[in-house]
Amino acid sequence: MRTLVLFSLSLLIGCPGTPKDTDTGPDAPSDQDRDGTPDDEDCSPQNPAIHKDATEVCDTIDNNCDGTVDEGVTTPFYADSDNDGFGDPSSTKDACSTPTGYSDNSDDCDDSDAAYNPGATEDNCADPNDYNCDGSVGYADNDGDGYAACEECDDSEPSVNPGGTEVCNGVDDDCDGVPDDNATDAAIWYRDVDGDGYGDPAGAVASCTQPASTTADDTDCDDAAAGTNPGAPEYCDGIDNDCDGTVDEDGLDPATWYTDADGDGYGDAALPVYACLQPAGAVADDTDCDDSNAIVSPAALEICDGIDNDCDGVIDDNPSDALTWYQDADADGYGDDTVTAAACTMPSGYSGFSGDCDDSDPAYNPGAVELDCLDPNDYNCDGSTGYSDLDGDGYAA
Repeated sequence: MRTLVLFSLSLLIGCPGTPKDTDTGPDAPSDQDRDGTPDDEDCSPQNPAIHKDATEVCDTIDNNCDGTVDEGVTTPFYADSDNDGFGDPSSTKDACSTPTGYSDNSDDCDDSDAAYNPGATEDNCADPNDYNCDGSVGYADNDGDGYAACEECDDSEPSVNPGGTEVCNGVDDDCDGVPDDNATDAAIWYRDVDGDGYGDPAGAVASCTQPASTTADDTDCDDAAAGTNPGAPEYCDGIDNDCDGTVDEDGLDPATWYTDADGDGYGDAALPVYACLQPAGAVADDTDCDDSNAIVSPAALEICDGIDNDCDGVIDDNPSDALTWYQDADADGYGDDTVTAAACTMPSGYSGFSGDCDDSDPAYNPGAVELDCLDPNDYNCDGSTGYSDLDGDGYAA
């Protein structure tokens, strides 16, 4: 359609630049598009831009009718298999415009990997690959240890590199900037904060040389107290001064304890025990007068058993189970209820019987017999007599 329009316009305006057919006779060859090439020689007789004298241009058309399209006017393009914008110089294709999968640049040195092309950045000196295809890399490993010179601290010594093993030799074997740090053959030292020459086992430090405030010993049980270590004497202070795991055993300045064999809480003064802490079976008290009998101690009740239960030096004094006795002044076997004594056994001058109504006269007591009805006295202390004088004349009834 576009060809017909152009042809019509060319007829109207005379088609400037197009050769005109001056031969208009009835026997002249047909030239429909008036491009100066007869139709039988014109490969596009209706398009004045296409004829055997036309200049070939890159438009995928055989402009000069020589049977070849775009000859001599195409551009070479290069296969860009990795789509990085740079092509393979060994794989070309001529075309008027860039074909899909091709590039007009032929500088790619590895068209199978997009990481390789002239536009790539080489910023790792330790990478031996030529990413930007310029024929050179920054990588250099003079000592052959697998590390580039730019990433290690001594490229003349194979054992010195970031993967090297640090040992005590004054050299920074692992290139971390510190010689002999974390050396595999470093000695173990222990913090000695209190300066007593004994170290804290929890404060281990590995170092080729002895750090300040450390020691090779690790037996201190309290590194905050200079007086507490395996070489210190044990004191009676509630502390394991000599770090043997036991507190106050055989310590200096012990206390005195007393054996309490009967377990009554009172000890035997004759059996002292010297120790910092109270031993089993011993007490601080030494006032037990019989440590073989648990009912005998200063806290025990005195009872009638012939023993000094309360350890006051007197047997059966004021016993808790004492009997009550009654004074029998007239020795008639009966005592005065108002005069008593508490004792385990009957004291002299006392009786176990009470009720004597006249303890000054043995004739009066509860055992007396009243035989004379004319006698007005209450001999048997029962509160009554057989005597009766109703008229008060002095004669019994």
